[in-house]
Amino acid sequence: MANGVLDELAREYNMKVKGNCATDVVGRIPVRITLSQYARAAVACDQAYFNKIKPRIPGGYVTYANGQAFFTISNGNPVNSYEKIRNMIKEEFAEYYEDPACPYCHATCCDTAGFHQGLYVPVHRACYNKVAEGQKDLSSKGNYFLGALLAFAGCLALMMINVADILFSEEEYTIIYALAPMIGGCLYAWKGKRNIAGRIIATVSSFFGYALAMYIVLAGELAAARSIDFIEAATTRFVTIFSYVFDGFFVDNLFDVVMVVIGLAACFWVSGMDLNARNNESPDLVRPLNV
Repeated sequence: MANGVLDELAREYNMKVKGNCATDVVGRIPVRITLSQYARAAVACDQAYFNKIKPRIPGGYVTYANGQAFFTISNGNPVNSYEKIRNMIKEEFAEYYEDPACPYCHATCCDTAGFHQGLYVPVHRACYNKVAEGQKDLSSKGNYFLGALLAFAGCLALMMINVADILFSEEEYTIIYALAPMIGGCLYAWKGKRNIAGRIIATVSSFFGYALAMYIVLAGELAAARSIDFIEAATTRFVTIFSYVFDGFFVDNLFDVVMVVIGLAACFWVSGMDLNARNNESPDLVRPLNV
C-alpha cells in the first residue's frame, strides 16, 4: 500500500523517487517523503521554530525528530492529504526558509534542494556537486592489503564459533557458513578499495578464512581420532587432512558448502558497497529550488 501511495504522489506532484524516498519542493522549501507504515513528509528545521509553529498546525499530526518536522500523509486519500500538508508547509515555513544559508559554504542564495548530514535542505548546486565528487573518489581509495587482512580475520573469527562447537560439542550453526564470508566482505568495504579487483580480493580472503577454520576442525578431529597432539596433527599431517577434504568432506557437508558459496557471493557484492551511503541521500533526488 505504501509504495502505491508514493507512486501516486509522484505522479500528481512530479516528484523524484528512489527506493522508499521521494523529494518535492514547495515554495522553495525542500520536502522529503519517506515510507514506513505510512508516508511522511519531512521538513528540516530547528526545535525552537518547530515549537513556535506547532500550536498553529491543526489536528496535532505533526511530530519532530532529528532536526525535522514530520507530517503524516493519509493512505486513504494521499493526494488530498498531501495537498493540505503542502499548503501548511508554504504558510508555516516561509519565514524560516526566506533566505537560508548553504550548509557547505554558509552563503545565501541557494539554488538547489539537496542533502546535508541526513537532512534535505537548500544548498548551492556547485557546493553539493563538489562534495558528491569527493564521495565518488573514496571508492578509489583504501588499501588492498588492509582490506584483505580484515576480510580474512573477520571471516575466520566468526567461523571459530563453529570450530569450537564442532570440536567440543559436535554441533554447528549452519547460518554462520553464509554469514562469515559476508562479514568479511563488510570489513573489506570499510578499509579496502571498492572496485572489481577489490571485490575479488575480499572474496578470496574470506574463502581463506573459511578454509583455515575448516582445516582447524579437521586437524582437531584427526588429533582426537589418532590420540595425538593438535599441533602435531595440524603441522605434520597435511596429506591426511587434505585427503579428508577430497574423499568425503564436501559430500558429507554439502549443505554447509552451499551456504559458504552463498556467503562468498554476498561477500563479492557487499565488498564493493559504500556502507556509509544512504539510499535516501541519492544525488538522483536532488532538484532545483525554483520548481
